[in-house]
Amino acid sequence: MRETKIIQVYPSDYAIEKAIKEWESFGWEMTGNQRYSDENSVYLPYLGTETTTTTYNKLTFSREKSSQWYPEVKRLEEEYEEVQRRISSIMNEKPVKKGWGFLDVLTVYLPVPLISFIVYQIVKKVKYKKAVKRFEENSTKKLEDLNSEADVLRYTAFKAVNAT
Repeated sequence: MRETKIIQVYPSDYAIEKAIKEWESFGWEMTGNQRYSDENSVYLPYLGTETTTTTYNKLTFSREKSSQWYPEVKRLEEEYEEVQRRISSIMNEKPVKKGWGFLDVLTVYLPVPLISFIVYQIVKKVKYKKAVKRFEENSTKKLEDLNSEADVLRYTAFKAVNAT
């Protein structure tokens, strides 16, 4: 009996090859690769219709559940996916450089707009740099450890799949 897995990947050769190698490590065989484009249109009053297009590749994988390596590889894959969720969670904590906000616009209308704007932008940049530095200090070691753990799980699964 076979099982199937479908994933979406950004449409670049590098991302596709990386995903294929990643999942082949866990005994998956690619059975399909299709490119999709989704268009979404939104009507905005006074502005007209805005259309956005999202393009991605849908990769389909399959593997045999009756293989002798299946139970061990399935366990390793579940651990691997948990490590990937933890990595994603840490990366979502990274500070994002923000564009123009309310205070940016407000500083333009203050009595001394140019000076207040420059001071505000400097303060904003310093805060952002401190936040990034704090993130890097707190997350770099964790991310290195999690990526190493993910590599070990993927390699262990690869050895189990290819041992037979």
